[in-house]
Formats: sequence, C-alpha cells, structure tokens
Amino acid sequence: RLDGRAFDEFRNLSIDFGRDWGCCYVSLGKTRVLAQVSCEIQQPKSSRPSEGILNINIELNPMGAPNFEPGRQSDLHVILNRILEKCIKDSKAVDLESLCIKMNEKVWAFRIDVNVLNHEGNIIDCASIATLAALAHFRRPDVSCDGEETIVHSYAERDPISTVIHHYPVCISYVLFNEGSVILADPTLLEEGVAD
Repeated sequence: RLDGRAFDEFRNLSIDFGRDWGCCYVSLGKTRVLAQVSCEIQQPKSSRPSEGILNINIELNPMGAPNFEPGRQSDLHVILNRILEKCIKDSKAVDLESLCIKMNEKVWAFRIDVNVLNHEGNIIDCASIATLAALAHFRRPDVSCDGEETIVHSYAERDPISTVIHHYPVCISYVLFNEGSVILADPTLLEEGVAD
C-alpha cells in the first residue's frame, strides 16, 4: 500500500472531546469527523409511546471534499446516513426507553449532527466511532414532573444524566481488488477510487 500499511492494518485513530457535552472530534488517518449531540423534549411517536427519539444527520460540505455540494443530498450522503442509522438505531445500541419522561406525552429527542471535516477515505468507520463516542460523552439535563408541569433542571441545579448505551457497534470497512482475491482494511480515498 502507498502509505506502507499491511493489508489488514488500520490507520491511527484519535478521539478528542470538546468542552460541551456530546462534542466529539475523531481522526482516522487524515479523515476527520466532528459529531455533536443535542436534545429537546418532544411528543413520542404514536407507534412507540414509551421510547425517545434518535435522529442522525450526516453533513457532507465542501470543506470535507471539493466535490461535496452544500444542501444537496448525493448518493453517498444517503448511503452514509442509512448505514449509520442501521448501525446505531436498528441495532438498538441506545436505550430509547430511558429517554421517556411521560408515556404518550413527553420524551427526549436526541439529534446527532455528524460533520465530515476532511474526506481522506473511509468516512463511515470514522463517522460511526464519532457518533458513538459523542453519545457516550453526552449528558442530558435532569427532569422532574410536578403534576402536569415538566421542569428541566440546569446542570448547576442537578447532575446531568448520561446516555444508556447497551453496546457499541462500530463499522469496519474493506475494499476488494482482483475480484476479491485482495482485501484491504480501512481504505484511503485513493484506494476507494480504484477498488472493485
């Protein structure tokens, strides 16, 4: 490989946390992703009255790669979003029932914004690590119910509450060459471009 790695070798991984809860910056080689978790109180979905809501939104902007167009959903954007949702939401990694405040009425809705800052290959692995790390780092405000009224306590009044995560499903990507006879782990942008 051009960077001297063995076929099964991954690039160096670095995880840094921001000052705010749920802010996480991940580097996988030169691929860099920033994830930020935010939350608000919403009405639950009628099909799942006792579960919170989890939304993942990946942003591909021109800062990450010159061919990314702002505000336009490319095929890559749709695929990345679907894979991240399957990885985190469909695997039930986050305990959504722990986000319920009052059944049928109020739940926490978490939103994870994933920004690709530099695309140097293998966005999905980097994004899945950033999403999980940001969720694990995030703390939501404590809430108490007083009759019909819901009181959201500030971080100064009560200790914030961490996210309940059952397991940590991380995406691992490979590319194939020569009809599958050569398999490379953690591909760079150049390797992705010429792979089968």
